[in-house]
Amino acid sequence: MLYGRLPHLDKDISRLIVGADWFQEAEEAKAVEVLDAFVEAGGNCIDMAHCYGGGQGQRIVGRWLRARGNRDNIVLLDKGCHPYDGRNRVTPKDLDDDLSENLRRLQVDHIDLFILHRDDPAVEVGPIIERLNDHREAGRISAFGGSNWSHTRIREANAWAEHNGMQGFALSNPNLCLAGVNEARWEGCLTVQKDGRIWHAQMQFPLFSWSAQGAGFFAGIDSEDVRRVYWNAENFARKVRAGQMAARKNASALNIALAWVLSQPFPVWALIGPRTVDELHACMPALGVELNLEELFWLEHGDLR
Repeated sequence: MLYGRLPHLDKDISRLIVGADWFQEAEEAKAVEVLDAFVEAGGNCIDMAHCYGGGQGQRIVGRWLRARGNRDNIVLLDKGCHPYDGRNRVTPKDLDDDLSENLRRLQVDHIDLFILHRDDPAVEVGPIIERLNDHREAGRISAFGGSNWSHTRIREANAWAEHNGMQGFALSNPNLCLAGVNEARWEGCLTVQKDGRIWHAQMQFPLFSWSAQGAGFFAGIDSEDVRRVYWNAENFARKVRAGQMAARKNASALNIALAWVLSQPFPVWALIGPRTVDELHACMPALGVELNLEELFWLEHGDLR
């Protein structure tokens, strides 16, 4: 396993992060198998959210933490402020409500990384930064960030925080993937574009990529979401190039696509969603694949002459 560090959190964070969005209490034993195998492989960061499965994933993770007695070794990444019933919920009150319920579901008193699941550009950043700092000072969270926040909004939020002597966002959590998108996978989602990637590189600002493997596009998964979001000529060409490079690097096309994310010229972590131990193990070789800037460019663009 590879690890990295974030400002404001005194823990190593595994560069692969396992997602609990699919955890269902009816399949708790299967989820626990994946969590145990992830930790055995050196992983320590789990991705959750207030909106996932009505809290089932959080409750499963909470029971697993107590059964294993390993809370201090695990980095909990949890999200709130997802829109419900057509209402944007990026407000101090919604933040309070979601964080409080997340803590109850997990049966813990502290979440390492708290992420705002969506943005609402109509909301001023000041009151949100103030409330996040209130929770930090109360010991409920350590570091925080924005999922699907543009780099310009994060820059605005952090400028406000610095001006007012407060802690700012420690990370961004958009989609970053070798496969480009035809449209947003879900409403309000953000895929980081060229200008955002340039900003991340210039600032060396940490990025936690969701759907880093394109929902299984590079593994040959065919679903309605994959077709709608990822099926286009450019992505099929990227998939061919990933397969060609995989043959040279003794890896799979899936490993190459994941390595492309992890090899960006700024600090990157990748969220993965294995539903079985075999799927988890299939992701691990990506950590051993090193890609230089020329290889990154070729995978994305091919030979441009």
